[in-house]
Amino acid sequence: MVHAKTGTLTEVAALSGWLRSADGRIVVQATIINNSPDPDAAHTWLDSAWSAVAGCGCTP
Repeated sequence: MVHAKTGTLTEVAALSGWLRSADGRIVVQATIINNSPDPDAAHTWLDSAWSAVAGCGCTP
């Protein structure tokens, strides 16, 4: 589960918050996409990126 807040300005999409990864670690991240001509694609990418991190059993 992701606990995050979105933000959108003209040509900017952002998602900041925290999640618990598949291995139980709490991950805090902020992602900003600047100068995006396609806001829908930017939000889709943000969702995909955060989902990948949440599903990862990654260890630093």
